[in-house]
Amino acid sequence: MGKSNYVTNKITNSVFKAFGRSCNLIWFCLKKGDQEVCIHCQCFVRVSFNEKIITTSEEIYRPHDSLSDEEKDIFEWDMFGKSAFDVKMKELINASRPERVVSFEQSGHDFRIIFNNGMLVEILEIRSDDYENWRMFVKYGKNKVSKHHFFYDNFEIE
Repeated sequence: MGKSNYVTNKITNSVFKAFGRSCNLIWFCLKKGDQEVCIHCQCFVRVSFNEKIITTSEEIYRPHDSLSDEEKDIFEWDMFGKSAFDVKMKELINASRPERVVSFEQSGHDFRIIFNNGMLVEILEIRSDDYENWRMFVKYGKNKVSKHHFFYDNFEIE
């Protein structure tokens, strides 16, 4: 099975579980049966809702507008929770309740995850060399045995 079919099969009809961030690595976790599929992105990520851009990975580096001046002065972008990206994602998820992936579309190295509630996550390649833009972890069973998939230019390493 090719990379695109494998990823499509793992993601389509999965249920949204969580998102998070570690420094500039954004991750999304989905669940399908007894499997968890986690996608780690170190490239451009754009999140839209009903065709309106809500946030992008560029907003990791700036504090959210709701922070006080004092909080903005001591803002550390690499700490999860206070960036514009983090706050907007939390607000979107709490308000719109994404449940299920209805479509996964891949074009070259870019892809789109479309949820039943109108949320769209786009992950876009940002480099022209063989740089790892994203990776996928599949955790199986109750013990969560993990299988790692690293996606480079035109190949996959397991």
